[in-house]
Amino acid sequence: MKRIAWGAALALVAGAAMGQTAPTAAPAGAPASVTGVWQGEVKAGKDELPIIIRLGAEVSGDSPAERLFADPGKLEQKGDSYKVTFQSGGVFEGALGKDGKLTGAFSKGSFSAPLVLVKQADPPKP
Repeated sequence: MKRIAWGAALALVAGAAMGQTAPTAAPAGAPASVTGVWQGEVKAGKDELPIIIRLGAEVSGDSPAERLFADPGKLEQKGDSYKVTFQSGGVFEGALGKDGKLTGAFSKGSFSAPLVLVKQADPPKP
């Protein structure tokens, strides 16, 4: 057991020495800077398809045009870059810009398109 832990520690130190950093999953949900509901549209031919991503203690996404709602996802962060991978196979990769938007690309299968997500206002509290 100690050998495995020591080997893993050496691999991390060696990677760090070479300037490599491993992507990390957000431990207890999304970082505060990206926690919330994000919405944007993906252009597919002549259509603009809405994409909604919820980042928080749980990660999920909606693609209303596909009638896909609450699709479970996983968030990974590496520096200022984020990757959200959904159970349905969709992936968003982007970065949080100074303008407060998550800018990147959405892909699913062989489809890929630019996607800019805007954080939505918090819903009113009851």
